[in-house]
Amino acid sequence: MKYAIELDLLPTEFVNVRCRSTRAATDDECGTDCEDALEADLIVTSRNEDGTIVGVARPITDFAYHMSLSDLPVDVAFQRRVVRRELIQSVRKKSGLDTRFILLLAPAAEGYYPHIGIRN
Repeated sequence: MKYAIELDLLPTEFVNVRCRSTRAATDDECGTDCEDALEADLIVTSRNEDGTIVGVARPITDFAYHMSLSDLPVDVAFQRRVVRRELIQSVRKKSGLDTRFILLLAPAAEGYYPHIGIRN
């Protein structure tokens, strides 16, 4: 897996990974109108060996006090791997480890986060 900051992520790639994630269960159109969402200060992606995007972390952060992770879609085929954990660690490092971490969850993913040490 390759993790990188991609501030120029294509909207089609973002929509495709959202449609292949548990997020699709809560979004009628998987977020097809997302260009404004991609005008973010930080976007971290995960790509597999062939370059296909399998996960995205899109936080809103001031890089000092707060970081709200509002999008974290991961392709269902990659959800039992470390992709989500690595994306979270990457955005936490880049936004500042001392920032207050706020995570908005898709209902289907709620049981995962206590497993990696994230608590209410």
